[in-house]
Amino acid sequence: MHGGSSGCVSFSESSIERLFEHVTAWRTWIFKPAVGALRPNTIHEPIEGAVPNKKCPEGSPMRNCFEVFTRVSRAIRNRVLFRIRTLVQLWGIRLRAMRDRLPPLPPGRLGTNDHGYWQDDLFLLRQSRRFGPVFKTNISGQLVACVVDHRRSRAILNENVGRLEAVNGPYNGLVSGGFLRCQTGELHRTTRRIFTRALRHDLVGNNDVALREIVRRGLSIFASACETRLPYNGEFLRTLDRIATAMLLLLFFGVRFGEPAFATLLSWYARLGPKEFVWAVGPAQQLAFADLAATTRGLITELQLSAAGRAPSVLLELVVGQVAAPVNETVIGNLIYMVEMGRYDLYSLFHWIMKHLSDNPAIVAEISTEEGAAPDTVNLAMASVLETLRVNQAEAVVRRVVENITFGGWGIPKGGFLRACIREGHRDPAVFPDPDRFDPRRFMNRKYGADEYSPFGFDHHQCIASDLVIRLGSIFVEELVHRFYWQVLADGPCHRGTYHWTPSAAFAIRLMPRDLVH
Repeated sequence: MHGGSSGCVSFSESSIERLFEHVTAWRTWIFKPAVGALRPNTIHEPIEGAVPNKKCPEGSPMRNCFEVFTRVSRAIRNRVLFRIRTLVQLWGIRLRAMRDRLPPLPPGRLGTNDHGYWQDDLFLLRQSRRFGPVFKTNISGQLVACVVDHRRSRAILNENVGRLEAVNGPYNGLVSGGFLRCQTGELHRTTRRIFTRALRHDLVGNNDVALREIVRRGLSIFASACETRLPYNGEFLRTLDRIATAMLLLLFFGVRFGEPAFATLLSWYARLGPKEFVWAVGPAQQLAFADLAATTRGLITELQLSAAGRAPSVLLELVVGQVAAPVNETVIGNLIYMVEMGRYDLYSLFHWIMKHLSDNPAIVAEISTEEGAAPDTVNLAMASVLETLRVNQAEAVVRRVVENITFGGWGIPKGGFLRACIREGHRDPAVFPDPDRFDPRRFMNRKYGADEYSPFGFDHHQCIASDLVIRLGSIFVEELVHRFYWQVLADGPCHRGTYHWTPSAAFAIRLMPRDLVH
């Protein structure tokens, strides 16, 4: 009797072990979010975050199984509810369009499965080739009207200014009056005019030596680390982040590496966005923003007392330069967030440049022998930046539809979104032959109009720092290629990041100074 009981217990535990292994193996779609954080090595290990249950006392082999099934059922419920909400929302928009007698919606599919957008970097391009340059799709449960044609994108944005609004994030509430891209009316025109005038001065040219030193110092530190060990995951990306941040702190705040204000601003920005730009701000971002604003006011006071020896910068132009604008809380908040959003976009651009140069060693060899570009000319280094912006970095202008729109015989109802697809619009073979090939020389042979190439947006939606970004990218390419060699250690398919498509998370390099190699 005793032996039979022991055998029964043994059978029960082995069955539970097998069941647990089967459940944790199904970690795609439904099960992955449920058990992804579990450690399925053995059912006897405690699961972090598991809630004690009287049906499964401490030490019971069923305790972990109960927790797994609880999380799986919760995940299934959340997925089903999301699908139901998506269907209700999409059909609600359809019904409102019918009620308002709008023309038909653009062609396309509104299925509840939007995985294509998140898993395929060419998904929208494929949709445009299937349905035409204006089509609809579902992104994160929202109806999105996409336009893959720069001429049409400019027309629909300019003809419907009052029917569209920028997509505001929670971060916008930190800035008094709102961030520039989210402002409207006279406030937007005033803020844009102030910063456009400040950026007209040759800030990059006047800081050329210091900017190149920032790139050399950052890359040299990374190269020194590569001499003794292989770089750890993400180390090079963090190097690019530090380089981009230091460049923007110099150009916008006028603080140089080694100055007390530099270390202070750097620490506050590390808290504002520890890894990347934070959309949903929390208490940490609120405190960091307040500290950044206080530090900025201190710099303004110092400039008002004496601007002697200060690096040319946006802040210098605003306080004592020809712009001489009232530096109120709206201006201070926009200055802070221009650097915060800009540093993420800038180091992402550097990341893609590194990827494309690694894939095209012949271009690297040619850049290494060329001299700096003459004024108003495009050399291969600058052309590589422009081509990277065409192929990867620039993505879209997105607006929320606040009033019904009719365009090109199609209706776009209130409550949906409009997406002017910049990156996909740059794949037109009539404008860019062999558009999937990375070919910087196409920008050395001709200039493109706004209906052909607009990596920074359209018309008054265009980024005001576009020239600055291109020149910083050129400096990065020149310093990288002229002073360093590198070896690709690992790579893989591109990866969907939080805001953009990025090179593979596995992409890693080993950097070596040229003088050391020789």
